Amino acid sequence: MDIVSALEPEYVWLTSGVGRWTNEVSAEALAKRAAGIDIFKIVKVMRLVNTPLKLIGREEFIERSRGTKYAYMYGGVQQLEDGETANGSVSVITTDSWSGLSFDIHIGEKKTVPFSERSVVADFELQHTGISPRPFTKLESLRRKDPRTNYCLIIGAMVIGKPKT
Repeated sequence: MDIVSALEPEYVWLTSGVGRWTNEVSAEALAKRAAGIDIFKIVKVMRLVNTPLKLIGREEFIERSRGTKYAYMYGGVQQLEDGETANGSVSVITTDSWSGLSFDIHIGEKKTVPFSERSVVADFELQHTGISPRPFTKLESLRRKDPRTNYCLIIGAMVIGKPKT
């Protein structure tokens, strides 16, 4: 998977998907299909710059990405071990002058307030010394119940933007 260290986002689509199959590769492929990202070669983004962005849906993302097979993803992919439960979340706050985006995948019980929400709210309140607006959050949860089947969880933000150096 290709990697870019930082990206200045313009448009963001939050997505998630789960896949189950007899091997890890196929489980991940099915999770990508469920997330709607199987048509792209994914470029992993390590960090997003906190600049204003516009939240969009899948159709607009595909329309704006037309002509390229590559797509930037700020998020994660998690294969589950037998008996594990994975909980994923991606949260965003966007204003006219600032945006913050955070994702989290953790193994274990579901949190009352997802870590991605706590993180983006804390980031906003630290930089703006005021009460944060409510973040928009996408959640996904998956428990591996069958030891003969592989389970994969994908959570993330698909980003259209400019790489930063």
